[in-house]
Amino acid sequence: MKRNVVKIVGLVRRAVIVSLLLSLFSSAGVLGYEPTESDGRPGVGGGDRVAPLTVQGPQTVYEYPLSVGVEYIADYPGTANDLPCSANNAYGVYNTLRSSAWFGGASSFIWGNGNAWEQDFKATTAPGGGNKNNWIDNVDLAFYEGHGNPTLFTFETPTGGGTHDDSYLTYNDVNTRLGYRGWGSNDLEWLGLLSCSVLADSHEMDWSYSMDYLHLLMGFATTAYDVCGFGQTFAQRVLAGNSLRDAWFIACDQKQPSGVQAKVLGEEYYDLYESIYNQMPDHAQDATYWRSTKWCGTTQPALYVDPQQVTAMPVLLTPPLSFAEATSRWDNLGATFGVPTQTATLATMAPLAQGGVWTSTLGTHQLEMDSVSGLFYYVDSGALFSGTAASQVGILSAQDAKATADAFLNGNKLMPGDAQFAEAVPVNLDTIQKPPPGLKSPSAPVVITSTVTDWEVIYSRIVTGTTTGLAPTQAISFSVVGDGAKLKVYVKPTGGAARVATPEQTGAVVGAQGGWRQVGSVSALSPQKMTAVQPYDKIEKLFQIMEPQTAYKHVPFDNPTNKTVLTYTLGYWEESTGSGQDQLYPAYIISATYEGSTPDPLVVTGTTYMPIDPEFMPPLAKVQSTSDLGKNLWPGQVITLSAADASKTLAELGYDASLDFKLGVGNTLPPNYGYTYEWYRGSVADGNLIGSGRNLNYTVTLSGDSWQAAPVPQTIYLRVRDIGSSHTSRQTSLATAQVNIMPPVYLPLVIRGQ
Repeated sequence: MKRNVVKIVGLVRRAVIVSLLLSLFSSAGVLGYEPTESDGRPGVGGGDRVAPLTVQGPQTVYEYPLSVGVEYIADYPGTANDLPCSANNAYGVYNTLRSSAWFGGASSFIWGNGNAWEQDFKATTAPGGGNKNNWIDNVDLAFYEGHGNPTLFTFETPTGGGTHDDSYLTYNDVNTRLGYRGWGSNDLEWLGLLSCSVLADSHEMDWSYSMDYLHLLMGFATTAYDVCGFGQTFAQRVLAGNSLRDAWFIACDQKQPSGVQAKVLGEEYYDLYESIYNQMPDHAQDATYWRSTKWCGTTQPALYVDPQQVTAMPVLLTPPLSFAEATSRWDNLGATFGVPTQTATLATMAPLAQGGVWTSTLGTHQLEMDSVSGLFYYVDSGALFSGTAASQVGILSAQDAKATADAFLNGNKLMPGDAQFAEAVPVNLDTIQKPPPGLKSPSAPVVITSTVTDWEVIYSRIVTGTTTGLAPTQAISFSVVGDGAKLKVYVKPTGGAARVATPEQTGAVVGAQGGWRQVGSVSALSPQKMTAVQPYDKIEKLFQIMEPQTAYKHVPFDNPTNKTVLTYTLGYWEESTGSGQDQLYPAYIISATYEGSTPDPLVVTGTTYMPIDPEFMPPLAKVQSTSDLGKNLWPGQVITLSAADASKTLAELGYDASLDFKLGVGNTLPPNYGYTYEWYRGSVADGNLIGSGRNLNYTVTLSGDSWQAAPVPQTIYLRVRDIGSSHTSRQTSLATAQVNIMPPVYLPLVIRGQ
């Protein structure tokens, strides 16, 4: 909320380096605006501004319209485009919120890549100096995606170089115990960090001292994956009226794979229940803070299958639901969760359909279903994650919660035949004690009270298929992993009937997720189709040198100096809601340690999901040769860029000699075969196409930034498409090249923030 502080809107723009904005489906009917390179901010959606809702609770100030600030890093210098979904998530947050009149605040902004600066996040008195009051702390809600670890999150600027301070925002840069102003001292209420392990237990207490009137700090205690759609899902739930904490948790449920733990810190208990329509008052730091944590999927490892004994895995097709199948499933879900549905005709369903997702809301009951895959998500926003159980006496045990979830799924025909119970894990709400002033902060939080707000009953998907290998043909069970392979039920710890609560009846079920893709049957008259399994040594070599470019999901660790494989197995990968998938993708599931030294020695453990065969790998996108990219260029100057030949094997292109295959299907399926190459300026959008083919001659141009006196960074995108691939989520890849352009007219030097 406002604290009698004058809002300062930045008067000078930075040039924006815009990364890939993938097309997104929207369950809330929000259009995905394309970013523009001129100022980095698209237009705000039309419509009259709605009146503020009546707010009840302990708030003393009510703010409207709100503002949003977003910063992201998609492409770190010296690496591949290693966070390809970062811009997707950043613009997903920004565009979705800005399309609503609730976020019409004039101080809103978005900066990416080289324009995302560390000094935007810290006060002027912090080491190196900062400018947060004009940027991150000049908006109400802020979002960041980039690499991180328990002590910091990262930026592009070289350490100690330039005027943007350095490449790392550490907890000491915003530590109020050291005398610096933290987040919220000017205006910021809510900050979300899509970065690995920033809120890990080891330094959680240190980050809590950044909350200088900040209401919520949202992040992850574990590895967090660069997954497209997270940002938009979070923003849609914010606009739908979910609390900020719940919106963060729901986005984690729907978009992050298993093994990820989301964490939210609140300065006060009531901050955890705050929504944009029910804003809470500011509160200075005191002796305690509140912590809410949940797992986004099972913590159990995948079943072990020895890759040395398997040379081929069954093809498990996932045909889309027919309209009749989708409406039947939608009707059953509506009846189960107590929301209305429409199924008479395709025309009557059209108002509910946004990119294949059907939604329905009644009171606090919110339900959505992907009409193509059948994946669904339900939440009772008035009950889920709510710490109503003041006492631990008499709450359900984990086994009791499982019995309730089993009865609910079986009674409503939502328990798939290939589901196996994995675990029941608590969603915890803790009160944390801070040390008295003058004492050193403890290395781990001290828990005063701990409450189980919900039991999260999780099931694993296990499929069995006949394989071929060194041993005789045999039936082997495989784990299905991935964002879409989730089945869970949220059960209130106070118990009750195995049903959802309605105005007419009580129930213990307050949330559910499931509906994984149905596997098509194989005709008994035709042989089972198989997919070859590449030898593990080849896949491990690919994992070591090209993990970000080839994995279904990879550990987003910044420039590891060493990767050591701990375990590996075979399984299948299932994509999340909104992703096209013609079959379950066979995968190597590799757990490894990652070592780095940015800035201090660091070791983390994470899991990466690699395709078993090049057919499931996206095509190679690499800007192989360029001219003059290291120089400052002038408008009108012609430069040449060339793409690597994606139809050649990796060995032929100079990678390891053992990688004797090309990425993707390529030219194996005539007449629909081969690879296409497209070049874009600023962002991947039709209006920004500047050439096609492997070679590009580009005449350097500027638009909207010619008034600047400093070189203007500009990003050139190469998009490679594998025409022969039927795997829609694996058909394209991106690579980038950056050029620096000198404006034709010099004006007095004015750099933003100086």
